[in-house]
Formats: sequence, C-alpha cells, structure tokens
Amino acid sequence: MGESFYNNMLSKITKDLIKKKIAIKNKKSIIILLKNKFPLIIQKKDKAFLYSTTDIASIKYRYKKFKINKIIYFTDFRQKQYFKTIFNICKNAKYIPKNFYIKNYYFGLILNKKGKPIKTRKGNNLTIKNLIELIKQKSKKLIKNKKYNKQKINRIAKKLTISAIKYMDLSKNRKTNYIFDINKTLCLNSNTGPYIQYSYTRIISILRKNNTNTTKSIKNNKFYILSKLEYEISKKILDFENIIFYTTKKCKPNIICLYLYKISSLFSNYYEKENISNIKNKKIKNSKLKLIAIIAKTLRIGLSILGIPILYNI
Repeated sequence: MGESFYNNMLSKITKDLIKKKIAIKNKKSIIILLKNKFPLIIQKKDKAFLYSTTDIASIKYRYKKFKINKIIYFTDFRQKQYFKTIFNICKNAKYIPKNFYIKNYYFGLILNKKGKPIKTRKGNNLTIKNLIELIKQKSKKLIKNKKYNKQKINRIAKKLTISAIKYMDLSKNRKTNYIFDINKTLCLNSNTGPYIQYSYTRIISILRKNNTNTTKSIKNNKFYILSKLEYEISKKILDFENIIFYTTKKCKPNIICLYLYKISSLFSNYYEKENISNIKNKKIKNSKLKLIAIIAKTLRIGLSILGIPILYNI
C-alpha cells in the first residue's frame, strides 16, 4: 500500500499511544521519549504526521489484516536504529506480540565513481528509465545474430537489460557499499547476469543441436561421472539446496549469485574441454547431455529465485 493509504489511521494511532503512556504532548507536538536519545516526533506542532507515525500504522495494519508471522524490512544502514525503535514501540503498544519476528536487514549505499553516495533528491543522477534504455541499447549490440528480426532482438534485449540491472545489485554483498559502473553490467566474463544467461543459452543450444528434451532428460537423473571436472560439477549441483537455505537465512541474495557464477564457470571450462556433439559413443554422449541439462535447470531455478527472466527464446 502507498503511504497515503494509512493517513486516516494516524490520528487514532497517536491518541492510542498517548492513552498507553508511550507518547506525550510536548509544546504542541506529540513525541515518544527514548532512553538516552533524542525524542521521536510522531506529530508536529502544525498537526502534520511524520514517517514514523506511518511506519507504526503500517505494521499494526499488516499484522492485523494479513495474519502474518514475519515482517522483514530492507533499508540502507542509516535507518537501522530508527527501525529498531519503531519495532520496539509497536511491541510496547501491543500492535504486534513481544515475540513477533520483525527484523530490519540493512544494506550499503550505491556510490558514484568518486565514491560518493548517489542521492536521488539532487536530481542530477541517471533515472531508472534512462538507465534501462541505455543498457537496452548496449544489449542490442551484444546480439549479433543476423537471423533475428527486429522484434526478437528487442525482446531479447529487454530481458537481458532486466537481467543485467537486477543481477548487478543482487550480486553485491548486502552490507557493503559499492560503486555503480554501467559498463560492468553487461560484461560476459565476470559475475554478471549476462554471463549466467550466456552459459544457460550455450547449454540450450547444445541440447537442441542434439535433439535432447531438457525436461525428459532430467526425469531420469542417472548419469556417469567420467572426469575430475564432472565430479566437481556434480558436487556443485548437490550444494544448491544448501545454498538456497543459507541465502534465505542470511537474507543475502549475493550468495546465490556467487553460486550461479561458479557453476557457470565450471560449465565454461567443461564446454572448452568437451565437444559433446562429436562424441560417437551414445551412452557417454547421453550422460554428458544429461549433466549439462541439470546445470541448465539449476541456473534457471537460481535466476527465477532472484526474479530474473531466462532468455528462453534464443
């Protein structure tokens, strides 16, 4: 819900907090006294409400309306103490139970090339609309296949753009600052969305060339491990479930990104060493096709968890 949705609730929230002796009137303002800190203002002298009041109202509403058992906030680290205060107020006011799981996971700042935080309010930064268009144009230059018509190129470029931007942000450690560099978003030899997409596309191309149905191939998971590299790939595939759990526990999507990059790198090495299409032994060939089909499925699921579309139409 938008911020304005809670406007009609703010007066009642303020009165209730006064009634419960959590808030007090102070020089025509309504404040909440905090231990060893500046007071938190929830209504100004001119009767205007603040973000704090809206945040309290939204927590109360969400808990009551949706009967949820967990709330997670993602904000930059500068709001860490603020949300800790808001959560404590909601618990003291009994808007949520004392043992309710509500947590603020914080992240670092996006910096410009000078190492300064990008500030949206200054108005001199690249807008998301222009960023998407700029990366989309760069994406088109990567798609060199002359067999594609204009419509297909636009469709692929759009997915590649979404992939590049989302992956760029999610692949960074949540707690650290990072410098935004538009030229690195479409890099095809490092931990980027397009690199993962490129690996996936290569696999699909090999499977199609050998008339291998990905879904049917994976149904029978039996394959042979015939080299040290295949052993390493197999071990990495078996790690996937633990990676998902660990990502969820830490609320750090960069863990999944790094995993997808590593398994893509392993496939890249495999691709260089194995010319699967030219293998004459049918049993060995099918085994290797099955292995790369499982890699493709792993990449597809991993990107799906990150909310990134796969380039199915290539």
